[in-house]
Amino acid sequence: MEVKDLTKCIRTVLMATSRMKEHRNNPEMYIDLQYSLAKSYTSTPELRKTWLESMARYHVTNGNYSEVSFWVVYSRVVQLLLLLMQTLSK
Repeated sequence: MEVKDLTKCIRTVLMATSRMKEHRNNPEMYIDLQYSLAKSYTSTPELRKTWLESMARYHVTNGNYSEVSFWVVYSRVVQLLLLLMQTLSK
């Protein structure tokens, strides 16, 4: 990862985290911000998986179980792709 990419990633995290605090009472905006963070970690699948699992936990607290299942499956797909990439690189 280059310095430019790292700087962009850090800025995205800081901005989204700040906005998440502002919108903690707005579930749709809050989850959109979490998703933008998850997308910013496409080059680091483990961190992306962590954010996706965080989104699932957030939906559990709100009783949105269909959303929970979606984000759990999505995070497992990310994990599977990570394992496939590791296997293919050997």
